[in-house]
Amino acid sequence: MIIVEKSVAVPAPAPAVPKSEGTTCVQIVQQWDSGEVVNWLCRNNYSHLQNWFLSYNGGDLMGLKRIAAQAPEFFFGKLEQEFGFKSLLEMIRFKNMLDAIV
Repeated sequence: MIIVEKSVAVPAPAPAVPKSEGTTCVQIVQQWDSGEVVNWLCRNNYSHLQNWFLSYNGGDLMGLKRIAAQAPEFFFGKLEQEFGFKSLLEMIRFKNMLDAIV
């Protein structure tokens, strides 16, 4: 008697969505709609900013992050002028929160 083993191709598992402790994948954030942006603000105790961010989506947040990296003086000036940030500490915490999503 001859035993022949039949090999079966098993597909490789799908790669996990890249996610690090405390950060969210860029691809996920870019798909956020304005409601998810507002939820993100509220989860991070920035619900007072939701009126300014009602028209922002995830791609817009990514753009804001790029501006912060490429033109920090402009970015921090806008935080003060447009979003009403009053203290440096508040600006730092918001920037850290923005950095934590990607």
